[in-house]
This record gives sequence, C-alpha cells and structure tokens, in this order.
Amino acid sequence: MASAFAYMHRKNVVHRDIKPCNVLCNDQLVVKVIDFGLAKVLNAGEKLFDESGTCGYMAPEISKDGYEGPPTDVWSLGILYIQLFLGVKFNGCLIIEKKSDAFTYSRVVSKLPPNSGVELAGLLLGMTYYEPELRFTMEEISSHNWFTACPSSEGKQPSFCTLDTFR
Repeated sequence: MASAFAYMHRKNVVHRDIKPCNVLCNDQLVVKVIDFGLAKVLNAGEKLFDESGTCGYMAPEISKDGYEGPPTDVWSLGILYIQLFLGVKFNGCLIIEKKSDAFTYSRVVSKLPPNSGVELAGLLLGMTYYEPELRFTMEEISSHNWFTACPSSEGKQPSFCTLDTFR
C-alpha cells in the first residue's frame, strides 16, 4: 500500500481520504487505491487549508491553518495499518484529543501480537506522530525494516507482510 501512495506523492498527488474502503486488495495481495474525489495535485511548496477526509483518519494538523498534504496521508495510512495489523478498531481522533505520542505508544504497543518485533511498533508509531514533521514519508514506510525483513514461505521478500507470517 505504501508504495502506491509513495508513487502518488512523487507525482505531487495527495489522496486525502485514506481509509479501509478506499484500499482494495485481492487474494494475490494486489492493492488498488480508489476514490480520488478528495485528491489534489499540489504545486511545489503548496499548503492546504481545507478540512478534507474522514473523521478518525484525518491528521491533527488538518484543523490548523495551512498544512502539507503528504504527512496527512501518512497519518491516515498509519491509522489504517494499526487497524489491519493489530486487528483493533482504532480511531485517530483519540490521539488528537490527547495530543500525545505517549498515548499512541500505550495504545499500540499494548496490542502488539507476541513476536511481532519492535519493527512493527516503530513503523506504526513513526506514521502517527502528532507532529507531522516527525512522521515517516511514504518512501520510508515502503522500505521500512518490518516489510523488508518479513520472511515468506518461498524464501522471497514479499511486497506486503501480514502478521500471520510471524505466527
């Protein structure tokens, strides 16, 4: 998923509505991103000023005057990953209310499956830092250790890793 959004960001496109129903995946783990109704092509250095997205997936800076688009997509994907990888309903609004990375840490780390490793925690937390300048980029997410170190049954490095691979 992150590689699809990294490609979009390289083309100066931000999706602005990343959530489960806008990311499709088939049984071969081919990912398709849909619903570009809120997407925007950005000019170099352009800031956004409107509140766009779905509550629960919107980054905290969206309510401030002028924000950069790519970090908001990273936040939204981080919330989606928390839901997918940890199997929990997780609402990003809780983090925004608390304004605390420590709150996120306590909510995420306590739900990590056994043997998932510190890489998964680092990935999820790096995507959901309250301050956008501290968040990973989509490129960093795509090449994160948790994905690249994931073993597969055929000895190849998969492009996507599920928690079942570690069980």
